[in-house]
Amino acid sequence: MAKPTPLALLHDYLRIVETGLGPTALEPLLADNFTWKLIPKSLSVLPRTKRDYLLLLAHLSRVYKSISFGEPIESFQSEHSAMVLLVAQGELATTGEPFACEYIFVVHTRDGKLSSVTEFLDADAAQKMFSAGGGGTLKLLQTVF
Repeated sequence: MAKPTPLALLHDYLRIVETGLGPTALEPLLADNFTWKLIPKSLSVLPRTKRDYLLLLAHLSRVYKSISFGEPIESFQSEHSAMVLLVAQGELATTGEPFACEYIFVVHTRDGKLSSVTEFLDADAAQKMFSAGGGGTLKLLQTVF
């Protein structure tokens, strides 16, 4: 059986996050040495291991009431990497306010699994989004479980 392409794995990752399927659905896509990073660094969100990221993902409903990733504005892939630029829209769980934020997702793969995901967010939109409702969203993202 052919291994999925990096772009296919990235789309699967986004679908799982978007639909709220959670850690159980995502875990098979992640390599044992998986790492996740959220940038800009000014958000002070630490990189996560596979275990830590799956624990964080279990709490995602406390961040977003809903999230929808629009059609990619731009994307590319190489043999072991992929990137997609898109706009996410949704509703914050803390305030119920709608949000829109540009994201760039960069993934690296190994042996048909995601070995890393780096999310680059629009810094201004992220700061506004994550400070809503007293900053509980940013505190959750900064929490190490």
